[in-house]
Amino acid sequence: MKKLTGLFPFWTDEITDNEKTSAILSVNKPDCAGISIDFDQPWDGNCLDFLSVIREEGFIRLYYEAWSYPSVGPIRVCYAESHDGGVTFKPVRVGLYEYEGSYDNNIVMPEIPDNFTVTKDENPDCPPEQKYKATMSRYNKELDGNELVLLAAPDGIRFKEIGVISTGLAYDTQNVLIWNRHAKKYFCYMRDYHSAHTKCRDTLNEESVRGISVMESADLVNWSEAKEINFVGNKEDYPLYVNNVFPYVYDDRYYIGFPVRYVERKEWNASFERLCGKAQRKWRMYDAQFAEPRFGLTLTDCLFMTSTDNYNWHRFDEACLVPGYEYRYNWLYGDCYPAVGGVIPTPGRYEGYPDELSVYVWKHHWGVAPTVKLERFVWRRDGFASYKAGYDEKKLVTKPVTFEGGNLSINFATSARGYIIIRILDEDGNPIEGFATCELFGDTVSRTVDFEKPLAELWGKKVRFEFSMCDAQLYSMTFSE
Repeated sequence: MKKLTGLFPFWTDEITDNEKTSAILSVNKPDCAGISIDFDQPWDGNCLDFLSVIREEGFIRLYYEAWSYPSVGPIRVCYAESHDGGVTFKPVRVGLYEYEGSYDNNIVMPEIPDNFTVTKDENPDCPPEQKYKATMSRYNKELDGNELVLLAAPDGIRFKEIGVISTGLAYDTQNVLIWNRHAKKYFCYMRDYHSAHTKCRDTLNEESVRGISVMESADLVNWSEAKEINFVGNKEDYPLYVNNVFPYVYDDRYYIGFPVRYVERKEWNASFERLCGKAQRKWRMYDAQFAEPRFGLTLTDCLFMTSTDNYNWHRFDEACLVPGYEYRYNWLYGDCYPAVGGVIPTPGRYEGYPDELSVYVWKHHWGVAPTVKLERFVWRRDGFASYKAGYDEKKLVTKPVTFEGGNLSINFATSARGYIIIRILDEDGNPIEGFATCELFGDTVSRTVDFEKPLAELWGKKVRFEFSMCDAQLYSMTFSE
């Protein structure tokens, strides 16, 4: 039986009695909040790969790979910072490496193999000189295969190689290293292949499906065997690229991820003829250096998933990030790749609004546009998914649970006519006297819920929560002292 303490976000049906529930759980798409930076320096090139963000006290770090297509050339890691809460970023001229005769640039790694990802090591026993960790993949001739390299820096700028984490997998994406303070272990999420578990119209080779694996270590030296993550329920086994796994900023018991879905059509069709960017699409397929048909037939979008144990994940199949309205430089392979680093609390866009949650996505990757841009998207707090009801009243009823806390607040939104009514029931579904609310209406990330009797009377008892909903969304509930 689930014990509820602190925050409980409605991102899964883990505690939902699905037979008694008519409200619908679905993912939410964020709002576009504009461009945070134009990558317009000469060394930035016309492409971009693999963003990492790290929230610090008073500022936010941004790392990105810069390169050019189709010439490719060196892949550089560059660095920028935000000092306005994550709304905009500016390059930081670190002066470490020369570019065309000058050190006046923001390059922190002049040439890497690929797939560079930066995180901050939250292990309290981490040596100060290794506080910032980075991973990158490279080909090892002796092994005749790929390896995942570990780097470290004391300042987040001067990275040096300190070892190899893993060998033999694909790693051709952002491979994310994180410290789980509850398990007191490191987890590393990597890209690899597996045989298809289900039929999928986009899986062209059923013996080689792109997917996500994870392994764990207590010391960054001895690692468990890589294991494919499990998606709860009979989920369609379509290809996934980056994982973007990170602890949720408001409660690190919850892990969230934003995997990119790889959708490769089997052949050119009439829709491709009408889709934006036809000429550039065909150029990438047949005429560009390193041309391949899949570079024009593949599209990408982004999903939301969540876990509490790092191995079993609840994944929504509806995309949370999509290419958007068609124009010259989108609807291509490379859309909707968010930055690693979780989501960053950023100031509300309007006066009096609470902080929002920002995720950063490159724009114009592989579109051969004049510049690549960093686009910011925002959700409300806990707002990645929610239970919803239209005008006809629907119900959300939980399984029997216990809870701890004398106060309850909810993150919810209604129309002016809409409402949520909360009743607490015994484990058999009978209303408990003194534990029903009036109609709750409004739009807030934290509304105190008032009952006639003290909520503490029900501590430790098996109860159900019933939410009657009309034109409303419910994002989360929080128990506090």
